[in-house]
Amino acid sequence: MGAMVRTAPMVGVVLLGACVFGGCHKKNRFEANTYNFTIDPPAVTVVKGATQVFTAHATSKAGEIDVSPTWTVSPSNMTLPTGEVVNTVSFLTSSIGTSVRLTPLALGDIVLTASANGMQTTASAAVVTYQPIATNFDVYMDALPTGSGILADIYVTPGTSYLSQMASGYTPQGVNYQHVEAGPIGYFWGVTLDKNNAGFKVDLSSMTGGSLKFSIRLGRAINPGEFIRVTVEDTLGAKGLATSSVVGKWAGFDPTLTNVWQEVTIQLSGFIPGINKTRVKVPFGMSFDGNISGPLTLDVDAVRWQK
Repeated sequence: MGAMVRTAPMVGVVLLGACVFGGCHKKNRFEANTYNFTIDPPAVTVVKGATQVFTAHATSKAGEIDVSPTWTVSPSNMTLPTGEVVNTVSFLTSSIGTSVRLTPLALGDIVLTASANGMQTTASAAVVTYQPIATNFDVYMDALPTGSGILADIYVTPGTSYLSQMASGYTPQGVNYQHVEAGPIGYFWGVTLDKNNAGFKVDLSSMTGGSLKFSIRLGRAINPGEFIRVTVEDTLGAKGLATSSVVGKWAGFDPTLTNVWQEVTIQLSGFIPGINKTRVKVPFGMSFDGNISGPLTLDVDAVRWQK
């Protein structure tokens, strides 16, 4: 009886040896919890409606493991910045397989989960309306195009501390945005290209006829008599202003809409020829004016000149 008990392990060893010498090129995929399980890419920013490929990888000390996970997307529905709820936020070409193609249909943050052999791993996608492109002049972005030549600093009126960079929740351009608190009248912040007063400037004449675009989110409604001004300045000190209270100056802006991102378009003709477009040193600045009647905060992201 004792000899018979020992025969089963011996058969297992023989079969494993036959598999090895017979050319089995990957480790048994059912050896759960003995390998690293990841998704490539682990995190990505993708434009709404574009397609992103995700691939699952499983590796052990012995090498790559063959897995064919099941894929799911969360959330199953999403509330858009406009308040609209969509039931389908993305489209997967398949719910099972080594790789899948994800096409997001709504803005926001999406989590993609791969499950196989009792293990799970996730990847994230920040779905945005815009990513930096070389044909625009990107002013405030998470990542500026290679070779843009922008030596930008964030400038804040001395003696104030009303500006902070944030990275929480959905943002139009992916990760970071500026959080602004209304300061004293004349308080100013912006992006200056004239780093340390070194005389740096940029020729933006190619953008003539285009627009200044940015996203803004109000903490509360703008009251009558309260104004937000956007400024563009050249190295000679000339400034062009666009005030939020002027009808037609801020296309797409609703001063009563709060806690949602709005895409604002301001025609550059409102700044030019008021400034010398060949010598721009402040491509975007913002200040408060009028009678600020109470605490006022706003968030700003995805600032660019677009032709």
